[in-house]
Amino acid sequence: MSKALLGAWLLLCLFIINEGGTQKVQTNPPIRVLIVTGGHDFEREPFFEMFRSFEGITYEEVQHPHAHTRLTPEAGKQYDVIVLYDMWQPISEESKEAFVKLLKAGKGLVALHHSLASYQT
Repeated sequence: MSKALLGAWLLLCLFIINEGGTQKVQTNPPIRVLIVTGGHDFEREPFFEMFRSFEGITYEEVQHPHAHTRLTPEAGKQYDVIVLYDMWQPISEESKEAFVKLLKAGKGLVALHHSLASYQT
């Protein structure tokens, strides 16, 4: 499908959903994202430009070794989803338990690339 055809199709869908354009689009609060980095180098500018380009989100970065203070049920309340782009090894039993508790409470989690190699022990 060409870009022009896809664009026209999306506009038509939005028009139908919005009942002919007569109603105002309801805005939702932005999705609050915590991005965890550290333990490997990466091209910071293009990576964060991707997040800046998304409409409807706000983000904050935390780098290791300070990330575990944000991966607790209490601190995690200020975020809707956690994006891991880290490659970190040490984690205390206390931090591990808090992180698992945060996830079991239903916090969203996206694990990217290098993060799959974190916490191997």
